[in-house]
Amino acid sequence: MFDLFKNTLLSFKLKKSLKALQNQKKKKITSFKTLLIIVYENDLDEDFFLSFTKNLKISTNNVYIIVLNQNKIDFTETSFKRKIYISRDEISVTGNINKEINYFFNQKYDLLVNFFDQKEILSELISSKCFSKLRIGFSKANPQINDIVFNFGLNEKTTFLSESMNYLNSIIKQKNEF
Repeated sequence: MFDLFKNTLLSFKLKKSLKALQNQKKKKITSFKTLLIIVYENDLDEDFFLSFTKNLKISTNNVYIIVLNQNKIDFTETSFKRKIYISRDEISVTGNINKEINYFFNQKYDLLVNFFDQKEILSELISSKCFSKLRIGFSKANPQINDIVFNFGLNEKTTFLSESMNYLNSIIKQKNEF
């Protein structure tokens, strides 16, 4: 009964957050210096994301990863500056996020990668609470949380790398021509 109540309140909070996200003005992108990746634990592939960041020439010190999972909060140091595990337990009934992890949500990112392909309150709410100049993700997820949407699966990592690089490089090139 409590889960049903919490889901209802979180759905309301998500709708409100998505509306705020759509009204957010987009800022000029001249380069990508900071990156946030939101990914479910079973899809986490650090080597793949390391390759992605190298292609974008983003320092691993400026890469943050939010791993969505079933366990309690955990900070870990990895190849990247920060990686944090978040579960539904870190989100209150009213949709507020645990103060211990607010650091990730108070940052402004140049690029946010929603590396998940499902519509689920946890991932959508987390993504909608992050500030980013540009958001990319997959078509099976909620398209309202992404500026660029790819119509292929998570397992097509080579395609993701090439397509995202094409789009992101053209955005930077286009912005620098004006």
